[in-house]
Amino acid sequence: MNPNVKTITRVGRSMWMYSGLMFVGIALSIAILFLTIWPRPIAIDAIAFFVGVPLVLGVISMCVRVGVILDLQRRTFSTWWGLLVPFYKSDHPLPKFNYVTVSFGTRSTMNNYSIRYRVYPVRLEGPGTNATTIDEPDDHDKANLLAEDIARFLHLGILDRSLGWDVVREASTLDLPLRE
Repeated sequence: MNPNVKTITRVGRSMWMYSGLMFVGIALSIAILFLTIWPRPIAIDAIAFFVGVPLVLGVISMCVRVGVILDLQRRTFSTWWGLLVPFYKSDHPLPKFNYVTVSFGTRSTMNNYSIRYRVYPVRLEGPGTNATTIDEPDDHDKANLLAEDIARFLHLGILDRSLGWDVVREASTLDLPLRE
């Protein structure tokens, strides 16, 4: 492992994981139906289609990954997505960021706006730049630990907006207790 490179990988969304499990369950149910209960023989190509398609879709959606690679040596960060390994990667220069921010937000599921959940996005921000999201944990403590880890690695300060007001911690004070 290179000490100048930090990789942060996360599963796409829990929605992708659950839909993948649903497709795998459907595929296994159809396979059991065709092989045990169905009254007459079924052609192998029909089994392959009705079982294979949902199974492949389920496995693909369960393997969706997104991540960020922070590289101090090249002074870049890369965002990527793929299935277990990066398929698409985009590089961005690192020096434009001044803070690692933690904020508060709510999200809703794709089809049901009544189901809402809290997230604490951890982002890289700087003046005149778009914020780049590193991760969106659903736990405030996990978000703070991740922000501290990234801020120590990049030698940046932390701007915490999750409490409703701005709390700034400079890079030199990250090793001190929070009370100080």
